[in-house]
Amino acid sequence: MKLGSSGCTTTLNRHVDKCKRTHGQTSQATLQFQPSDSVSSEVTLGNFKYDHAEMRKVISHYILVNELPFRHVETFMFDKVMRTATPFWQKISRHVVKKDCVSTYEIEKNKLREMLKSVRKINITTDMWTSSHQKIGYMVVTGHWIDSDWKLNMRVLNFCNVPPPHSGFVISEALLKCFNEWGIIDKIGTLTVDNAAANDVALRCLKQTFSARRSLSIDGKMFHARCCAHILNLCVQDGLDPTQEIVDQVRDGVKYIAASESRRIKFAEISMSLGLKCKKLILDVSTRWNSTYNMLSCAIEFKNVFLIYSTADQGFRDYVPSADDWDRRYESSEMSSCDANSMYEQRETPKGLNDYESFIRESGGIIEPTKSELEEYLSEQIVAPSSKFDVIAWWKGNSAKYPILSKMASDVLSIPISSFCGGIFEFLLFEFGEKFF
Repeated sequence: MKLGSSGCTTTLNRHVDKCKRTHGQTSQATLQFQPSDSVSSEVTLGNFKYDHAEMRKVISHYILVNELPFRHVETFMFDKVMRTATPFWQKISRHVVKKDCVSTYEIEKNKLREMLKSVRKINITTDMWTSSHQKIGYMVVTGHWIDSDWKLNMRVLNFCNVPPPHSGFVISEALLKCFNEWGIIDKIGTLTVDNAAANDVALRCLKQTFSARRSLSIDGKMFHARCCAHILNLCVQDGLDPTQEIVDQVRDGVKYIAASESRRIKFAEISMSLGLKCKKLILDVSTRWNSTYNMLSCAIEFKNVFLIYSTADQGFRDYVPSADDWDRRYESSEMSSCDANSMYEQRETPKGLNDYESFIRESGGIIEPTKSELEEYLSEQIVAPSSKFDVIAWWKGNSAKYPILSKMASDVLSIPISSFCGGIFEFLLFEFGEKFF
């Protein structure tokens, strides 16, 4: 059959040419089913457009938050998961992820720097620790403040290597460099550190610098805050001193068992034969008295296991305490288990009227000739102490009533009583051991 030139194929030819031009264009949206926000199983139909730049951004957050190696994105299973999630996935290398993570860090750092511009006072905790594996000194600097919404914030501002010598002058210079980098040198309220002699020297140097800049509140009376946890630890360690030989004996025994897999297996078999729960012995960290308590409490439960195991392993006999030593050890563990939160000291009504007036002058306020906010506050009925009482929420609700005192409260309530950043080193030590550093 033959079709004449006046046939009806022109429209079809135009359609074919048009389809060729539009085929493969990515501007066309892809339909996808999206689950609704309700609890029902209904789904809605929406458009989907793959954004590779946004995917790389999310992956950089994923790597940083979960502390994964950059090569994680090159693994077979990660690539398989991503291709299963979307057929548009484009594989990226570890070098690209490294650049993305650095870019993400800089973006978040700039966001934090902008946030700190609106903060009036920032309280600092800092600590140093020398790795016995790498022989490198690390410093961590953490900032604490209460924002305009009365939310307590904590951010790690620096985690860096500080070359020796770790003198007070070197520590002060490292802190000043950190403060200048973040633009908070005139916003420092207090520095909480432990009782090391180098820290005392560093704080004196910093106080002289800040005093010259006239940036310290109430003449720097609260500038140097000593770590209460460190002080409490010193008190407990002093109380444990009479039984230190016994504590060292248990510690060495735990190390002896943990040093060999065969010893751990044999120890566990004896524990199970005596009907004890099969759990590991705990090795303490000498600078954490609560971990010493955990070690002693665990060892007391395995008192009979220690005795039986020593008959099978002659080298373990030196680590088996006598019956009297076990009793003394029990007393030591009970003493070290004291709860610091139960220590409540009755205090007199504060009489810091001079400091209150000094704070008002520094803030540019005018001292009222009549009854002041402080006097109004002290005449308030005392709130009974309770574990559910939120002091920050109370000041948030009364900030309009006490506008000046609420500013003082926001500065004081964000002062850490402990150089908490030291817990970062100890956490890494517990989780990964010395080889991590």
